[in-house]
Amino acid sequence: MIAALALSAMMALTAAGCGKKEIPAPASAQSEGGEVKAAVEETAEAVSEAPEVTEEPTPEPEPVTASSLAAEAAAKIKDVNSYAYGVAMGFDTGITVKAEGMTMSMDMVMQMDMDYETTLDPLAAHMVGEMTMQMGEGEDGYSESEKSEFYIVPEDGSLTRYSTTDGGLNWTKEATNAEDLDTSDLRENEVLNKIADGSMEAALDEETTDFNGQEVYVIRTTLKGDQLGDTLEESTGGSADDMLGEDIDWSQVEAPLMLYINKETGMPAGMEMDLTSLGETMLTSMLGIDDSIGDVTMDMRKFNIVVSYSDFDNISEIVVPEEIKNMVDAG
Repeated sequence: MIAALALSAMMALTAAGCGKKEIPAPASAQSEGGEVKAAVEETAEAVSEAPEVTEEPTPEPEPVTASSLAAEAAAKIKDVNSYAYGVAMGFDTGITVKAEGMTMSMDMVMQMDMDYETTLDPLAAHMVGEMTMQMGEGEDGYSESEKSEFYIVPEDGSLTRYSTTDGGLNWTKEATNAEDLDTSDLRENEVLNKIADGSMEAALDEETTDFNGQEVYVIRTTLKGDQLGDTLEESTGGSADDMLGEDIDWSQVEAPLMLYINKETGMPAGMEMDLTSLGETMLTSMLGIDDSIGDVTMDMRKFNIVVSYSDFDNISEIVVPEEIKNMVDAG
């Protein structure tokens, strides 16, 4: 019975210990808990009061225009010291002559291709060209082909020209100067500069195209008057000017022009001119046609010039081969 009373007392004590009375936490724990709670509340309040952050929109790229492309190309070529360019000029026409009660008709096709290399400092140039002409067909037809080449290089403080017009069989040597240099200085391209500053109207095609394996922008404009004559002379090294003669009234003619700008590099890739309107004038000058021949009519089917640029700053030096110098000295 004593054992039962003892067990009963122990159970009562255990029950009291498991009741609702809490054991107070140490003072240090209470302090740390308060600080954490206060810090959390302060952070939440700061976040709620912080201004809302909005992302700035990405600026739209500047639109590509004929003026912006021309300005970029004009700026880039100012630093160029050497380059190559090719000129392809061709026409296809029909000619009818009525004289003394007779009528004669024939077709005439001409193609001239010239490839240039030029350095600007020192000033030097090299050109290889070929012209072919076909008039009529069969036994009554006439064909002609001429291959030409020249070097213009500095020698003894001045410029010297070595040239041939018979495919290299005979060479001549003569002094020349920069004003007579039959090459184009791309850095002084007036058309590019005028499109860039807005003084010449021009339009940019919506789509790029392929030109000599390059993706290019196409800028279209129209050349008029003396500017057309100057552009022809500059782009062909004077060849077109020689063919057209000096008596053209440039104020009465105009020609559409397409400029090609390389999309990747921003450099000029080339240009193309439709000169159909000049065809009759050119042939009249070339063939010496006048009223004494009779009534002459022409059907100009095609007359254009294509200029292509390449090898910017890739030409280190232009040198006349020793065998050419020896041929000149021997002659």
